[in-house]
Amino acid sequence: MNRDESYPAWVRLLGLFGLGILASGVVHGLPAPEYWGAAGTAITCWTVIHLRRRNGPGSRAERTVWATFLALMPVIYVAGWIRAGVAREALGVEMVGLVAFGLAALLGLRSPWLLVAGIGAHGLWDAWHIGHLAFLGPRYITRWYAVFCLVVDVGFAAYAAFVLRNLEAGSQRQRGLP
Repeated sequence: MNRDESYPAWVRLLGLFGLGILASGVVHGLPAPEYWGAAGTAITCWTVIHLRRRNGPGSRAERTVWATFLALMPVIYVAGWIRAGVAREALGVEMVGLVAFGLAALLGLRSPWLLVAGIGAHGLWDAWHIGHLAFLGPRYITRWYAVFCLVVDVGFAAYAAFVLRNLEAGSQRQRGLP
């Protein structure tokens, strides 16, 4: 049995159900979406550490966690917009991000470098949110959260790039390539 496939199907479904509850809680007004995003970041860190100890770095399970993280990051911004009920134009911007990062997450399951690029690009998206978005109306994401996300996204992207680079180098060594 492959180490990545050692989780029974019910555990994987329970994890997806938990993510659905988290997303639902963000949208339906539990504590501010920024706090759900911070909690999701902590859960992602813990999960990656656990998977790395269990399966080694860069496993398929770890890629799935990164893809899930990437797909859910923009949900926090959409939830912030919904909670604040601000300018309609801002929702359009956030929906573009939701679709773009969701697509990067989906494609990143096959090409892990897309996960690195997507998470890093989300850091740029966060930097854009720091600039207040005055032309789109009132702020709907707090500045501290945009800065937090920028730092987390750059850090996570750097970690994922480091893991992938080392895995590719090890793979080449095993095949006898320079």
